[in-house]
Order: sequence, then C-alpha cells, then structure tokens
Amino acid sequence: VVHPDPAQRCFGDIDLLVRSEEIDAAVDALIAAGGRRPAPELAPGFDRRFAKAVTLRWHGGTEMDLHRTLAAGPYGFLVDLTELFAVPAHFRLAGRQLRTLEPDHQLLHAALHLSLGDVDVRLGHVRDLALLCRHPSVDAERVLAAAGRWGIEAPVADGLRHVGRLGLPATRLEDWAAGFTPGRRDRVRMSAYRRRRGRYRRQALASLPVLGRTERVAFLRALLARRRG
Repeated sequence: VVHPDPAQRCFGDIDLLVRSEEIDAAVDALIAAGGRRPAPELAPGFDRRFAKAVTLRWHGGTEMDLHRTLAAGPYGFLVDLTELFAVPAHFRLAGRQLRTLEPDHQLLHAALHLSLGDVDVRLGHVRDLALLCRHPSVDAERVLAAAGRWGIEAPVADGLRHVGRLGLPATRLEDWAAGFTPGRRDRVRMSAYRRRRGRYRRQALASLPVLGRTERVAFLRALLARRRG
C-alpha cells in the first residue's frame, strides 16, 4: 500500500493476519471454500498458540498464509498481537475497503521480514522498508517505542541497516540503526535465523526462554510428537 503504483510490487501469495483465537475458524472456512492444507497441524491448538502462519493452497495455484504473528521463532512470540489489531489502517481494493496494519506497524513488519524472513536479502524487501522509512504517515519515535516495548529492536535495526546501504539520504530510523548494538541475548536469538540448515530447530530452541512455563511444555510436546511422527 506504500508503493506509488501497486503493479510495481510483485507477490507470490496472499498474506492475511488473523487473531490467534480466530485461526481455527479461518482455516475451516477456507478449507470449506476449496483450500487444502499441505501440512497438518502439529498438535491440537498449536496453530493458535505457536504457529507463525498456516498455509492453504488451491488447485488454480493460489496460496494463502494465515498469519498469527509477524515472524517465526522467538521474535514472533515477542510481537504484541493486541497492539497490531488495536488501530488498523484502511485501503481500497476492487471497490472494497479492507483493513491493514497501520503505517508504523507496517514498517516493523517489513523490518522483521527483511531481517528474519530468509537467509538471503531480497532487494524487493529492502525497497519495501526504504519506502516505509520515508512515508509521511510513519512516526519514527513511535516505531522505536514499539520496537523497544516488544523487545524486537535487534532485528528491526538489522533490517534498517540494509536500507542504509542503499546510499540514500539517511532517515531518523536509519541513523538509529547505524548506532544500535545488540546485547548478548539478542545475538544468540539472531543466530537462530542465520543459516538455512537446521533453521527451524534453532528457532524453536531459541523460542523456549521467551515462552511461559505452561506454554513451553506444550510447545515442546508438540515438537517432540512431530519428531516421533
């Protein structure tokens, strides 16, 4: 929604953010509409408690990811999901008004996606973040305050540093990122995302300290059941 022309942005699938408590109902509704789930739920309740997203596909090639949160691994658990839904923005598509993340949260999502989404950096994702850094509706101080509250400053700074390498005049956010130094805990967490081999296992292990005791036990049980299966 921040590109001058939506045709300039390529998409491989549809990403839809769903409230945790509504994930199961959304999956059931989309399966009833012809979608199929390529991977089963790891354990009852896993999707609404622990999954980053649930993928559904249709025979015509359409793919949709129902997202519970904005990132996999420990940083996905740190995102304040209540805040994401509190004050949505709106846009029009095919004559209909739809809800989306407000601009500050769009920027945080873009930074997380750029930093944590894949091992390789994609220029399209760098462009997304660069445009958001310069969007008039983005408030840099609110962005930094939210990143601090949620405990996601390290990946946000990492994503912003990629924008800084474009050689554009620096924004307040890029200046902040250039001077940010992650602590030991964040360096350990970030290392879980840095190599493709064993990435899921490392992210799962790095998530354990973030979860409460009850959630940690349920998370481990689901992962062990998957391994035995």
